[in-house]
Amino acid sequence: ESRRNSAASSVVSSSCIAVFLHCYEPITNLTISGCPAQYCRMMPENASALDLVLSGDPTLFAIDRLSLLVSLSAVGLAALIGVPFGALIALTRFPGRQATVVVLNALMGLPPVVVGLAVFLALSRSGPLGSWGLLFTPTAMIVAQTILVTPIVAALTRQVIEDLWIEYRDELTAMNVGPAKRVATLVWDARFSLVTAL
Repeated sequence: ESRRNSAASSVVSSSCIAVFLHCYEPITNLTISGCPAQYCRMMPENASALDLVLSGDPTLFAIDRLSLLVSLSAVGLAALIGVPFGALIALTRFPGRQATVVVLNALMGLPPVVVGLAVFLALSRSGPLGSWGLLFTPTAMIVAQTILVTPIVAALTRQVIEDLWIEYRDELTAMNVGPAKRVATLVWDARFSLVTAL
């Protein structure tokens, strides 16, 4: 199931990238990499992947740069949202906390196709956010990937911070450290584990 979801996600991402390049070159006369549109033609049909890499095909490298931009931006946004959220859940007790943890863990298995479809429907012309004109843009892909990655980052952060809290609870309580300072202290202490998780 995980392999099917990953394959479907790759197909959807590749399709979005291809549509983006096709639709936006005539408008801007520039690809996302900044190279002139006349040099970023369709890839040769009979060329192998190795040939495209060795020949420095501009379209191939434009797609690679876009893919890296989208993925790194999504991971960065997911970290900004998920790390503080996961740490807060780990360090606070509130009604419904256990249910929140269960939902968060369940969202780690959120199917990429479902997220892609939801974002597509929201950003389509007839959707609630259609007026924003973000459909088939890198921004839409970043939003979809951020939705996918954030629960994973938050759940892993919660587990790491919760383990550290058990270890440092007595010291931080004795020093009368507030909730915000606890989050900052434990996140900094767990920075290497969190970076590994990211």
